[in-house]
Amino acid sequence: MLLYLNRNTFVGEDGARLADELRAVRSNELAVVMVHENDPERNGCPFAHLFKTTPQDLIADDLYYATA
Repeated sequence: MLLYLNRNTFVGEDGARLADELRAVRSNELAVVMVHENDPERNGCPFAHLFKTTPQDLIADDLYYATA
């Protein structure tokens, strides 16, 4: 799954549906590749903003865990 992250990723009803889809993908141990948008003209945001809008269960489940 390709997850495009911007300031609206987990906002509103669409964001809630996306979170449900992401939970299903992760429960099936499928790969998630994330792309973080930085350009404000394309709804980019600082990465820290995503910790405010992402459902807490996904954060606690290490959605944003990075490996080198």
